Amino acid sequence: MNKIPQVSTRLPKLRRHKASNRAYVELNGKRSYLGAFGTPEAAQRYAAAIAEWLAGGCHAAAPPEEITVGEATARFLEWAQTRYNEAGRLWHIKTAMRDLNRLYSRIPAATFGPLKLMALRSEWIARELALTTVNDYTMEIRRAFKWLASREIVSATIWHALQTVDGLRHGRGEAREPAPVQPVAIEDVDKIRPYVAPQIWALVQLQLLTGARPGELLPLRPQDVDQTGDVWQARLERHKGAWRGKERIIFFGEKAKEIIRPYLLRPADKPMFSPHEAILSLRRDCPTHRRPNQKPNERQTAREVRDAYTPDTYRRAVTRACVEAGISAWVPYQLRHTAGTEARKRFGLDGAQALLGHSGAKVTQIYAELDQEKARRIAAEIG
Repeated sequence: MNKIPQVSTRLPKLRRHKASNRAYVELNGKRSYLGAFGTPEAAQRYAAAIAEWLAGGCHAAAPPEEITVGEATARFLEWAQTRYNEAGRLWHIKTAMRDLNRLYSRIPAATFGPLKLMALRSEWIARELALTTVNDYTMEIRRAFKWLASREIVSATIWHALQTVDGLRHGRGEAREPAPVQPVAIEDVDKIRPYVAPQIWALVQLQLLTGARPGELLPLRPQDVDQTGDVWQARLERHKGAWRGKERIIFFGEKAKEIIRPYLLRPADKPMFSPHEAILSLRRDCPTHRRPNQKPNERQTAREVRDAYTPDTYRRAVTRACVEAGISAWVPYQLRHTAGTEARKRFGLDGAQALLGHSGAKVTQIYAELDQEKARRIAAEIG
């Protein structure tokens, strides 16, 4: 995939070309002349050029027929990095763009159309990706070209043409049908405990008690947890339904409070569940552990350890533990289904919906408040 270029956000100045007394501005190395220096017309053209440059992500406008697919997607990814903070969503976007660039990065973006998108989709099908994954990647590419068209980086006709590529339908045999997500058995959950870090085990237990998604727990900071009242709560600013204006609150009963209490002893603005702590703990427990053929002065690992787990690193830790425990692999998202199944048995369907934060887009505020109160009572009873 093309490397995302680093652009300067310093506002380019209005300059004077002495020989011709013309005003000009230089945007990303390209000079544009704006008319006689000092005239209102030149000032207006300068203001318009700067406004368009800022709207385009600090890139000078380029003729749509000149920009390649690789350059266009690099612009989109640069914007997406600031727009999407959810690691899972950003990973989805980057994966789709990576495959797009592998086949078509050097061709003009103006020549990318429905047939090329369907060819890319056929490759995903040949790799036996699930039907839902193929449709998601296809949609990400359509959304990318929609954004590119809105910034006049590519012609809007390209995006309109890509809309003619329908999503794959279930039951048509066009791609592998995804297996429904099933709850994970509690006995299989318990078997991985000896093979995961304490931070991972805490996350597993919290998912079972709260029904939260992995991506809702991983970025939690001590300052996000309201410790007043019998039931603690974390009001999430970023979550799956935020774009609908929906509120998402995770409630912590007594058992959950005992789990997170040690992890609140952190800087208030730092993630509660830190991979750094897990690595330090591993090194303390295994000071002589080394890889085969590792040199005496060589670092134990060259990989970068982030400040917080991502959904992908969390999933890998769990599936790796399943292999070591000798059981069928399961993924953290299944814990949400386990929590929902248990809540439904004890509190009915509406209780499970309240705990998991499920509701339609048009639910009124009064029903949202009722759901929150119901979720609070369930958390208090479950723990």
